Amino acid sequence: MTTTINIWDDHTLSARGWKRDIQQLLDDPDIGVRAFEIGEIDHELHVLHNRREAFLRGATEPDEPSALDDTRVLIVDNDLFHLQDFSDFSAETVATRAGVYTDCGLIVVLNLNPDIDFDLSLRGDPDSKADLHVNDKFIANPGLWRQCPREHGCFRPWHWPLLLREAQLHDRRVDDLHRALLDQDSGKPILDYLQFPDEAKNRLSRVARAFLHPLRNDTENISFSDFVDGNAQAVALKDGEMIIQKEDIRKVARIGARRVYKWFVRHIVGPQDILIDFPHLLQKLPFLIPEHQQALIDHWNSAASLDDAPVALVRDAISIDPLQLPNWTDRPLFWSHDFESPDVFDRVLAGVDLNPEGFVFCEDSSAFHPSDVSHRFVAAHNTASDDRFVRWLLDAENIRFGPQSRLAV
Repeated sequence: MTTTINIWDDHTLSARGWKRDIQQLLDDPDIGVRAFEIGEIDHELHVLHNRREAFLRGATEPDEPSALDDTRVLIVDNDLFHLQDFSDFSAETVATRAGVYTDCGLIVVLNLNPDIDFDLSLRGDPDSKADLHVNDKFIANPGLWRQCPREHGCFRPWHWPLLLREAQLHDRRVDDLHRALLDQDSGKPILDYLQFPDEAKNRLSRVARAFLHPLRNDTENISFSDFVDGNAQAVALKDGEMIIQKEDIRKVARIGARRVYKWFVRHIVGPQDILIDFPHLLQKLPFLIPEHQQALIDHWNSAASLDDAPVALVRDAISIDPLQLPNWTDRPLFWSHDFESPDVFDRVLAGVDLNPEGFVFCEDSSAFHPSDVSHRFVAAHNTASDDRFVRWLLDAENIRFGPQSRLAV
């Protein structure tokens, strides 16, 4: 079965260039990459518009096919000004509507903020209905499509997913949620569906709570249907009202799997205070690496793998296992509160001489580096884990970091 990557830009030559670069990088006959012509983009937007208009009128959506239903990764340039019929559409409009009215997979928007390549706030774009924002210079970066080699010599931000694998996970999230909403009580709270323990529920930030619903303060009771109803973070209000009125479970699943996952990644995993991933855990608890391996950076960088991180180190040292949440995690994650026992604190205090080389995890390379070639910055999550590091601030050409006010002085 062919995996389809479609590229939309109103500058056809740019789209063709990105297509060529991606094809050369992936070099896989089972992956189809297509650059749409302007007229084809306009046609697809007409189909999308007609589906939405019919739905909002309460009518049956037209059965005219859309290429978006078979698209596993959609890459859209932010500026679509030169389209013929939809020149007022931005990539955000496309992402908003395609995420509701089609079975489109991942939606990647290019060049929303072309002046910044790496966002030092680490907040990303949680309000955007797209799944990822990158600048076009990185669309053929190997680290966006596959795990970087162990030498970790490339610019590869840690928050990036591996696009083809993430597209598969996205499809599974939608289908799993759709089945759950059909088979179970659709009123099951989101936090219970995601297996949040009470301790984690109590640690949700005000921003995270508001995302799930701005008019509800009982976050622990909000279901996926509640999330869609009257919440612009999920979907436009009139669309959400009609989805609930028509009890369109498929659309609830599409929206929930995409937008709640964005919430999960940006507001729960990103701050590293409710869930913590393996390299950040290792930074806090260096005793997890056996003492005789502490000076070898390869042992530290094994924790930064998305495929085969040695999580058994945690299990063997303190009998804690990673979160088991199929299709919602693309890397090992642990509940932070599990590491707040007196035993863990005692081991941290006893290990003051560990990490003798001063290795730090760098967010822009997805790897550990010596601290003397890394640069500290302060993320914008307002948590105790906001002290972070980057590697390529001064050494990499044509990679722009900002806002610069977040760099430590």
